[in-house]
Amino acid sequence: MHVGQDDVSLATARQRLGDRAIVGATCHDSPVLARQAAESGASYLAFGRFFASRTKPEAAPASLSILEEVAHLGLPRVAIGGIDARTASEARQAGAEILAVVHAVFGRPDVARAVRELQLQIGDGASPNTTIDRHSVIDQR
Repeated sequence: MHVGQDDVSLATARQRLGDRAIVGATCHDSPVLARQAAESGASYLAFGRFFASRTKPEAAPASLSILEEVAHLGLPRVAIGGIDARTASEARQAGAEILAVVHAVFGRPDVARAVRELQLQIGDGASPNTTIDRHSVIDQR
């Protein structure tokens, strides 16, 4: 489950779903929100929008530097907003372990081909079997 800033609190989501559920939180460009989410039991932290986004063009821009700034929290960092074959590598190099992609896949006529092309662009770090456990470890099989 992903919890945005205007949704139910992360603590409430965690309480209702239990310790084994994957519950992530939107942190925009805020280390304060990231720390609060980590302390409330987040499984991952989502940041962005980093690039121009067709899905949420009104979203405030975020700096890629936030990904490195919050690395000490020890949770997987998700990059969202304008992620496509052109921007994915930049987000990964900045520290994103996970990429949230919408338009670059679902805005294409052949979704499966779009996913394959994105995986090729990202390289060996991309895996369709990437999972997050409750202890926020990324397991790439």
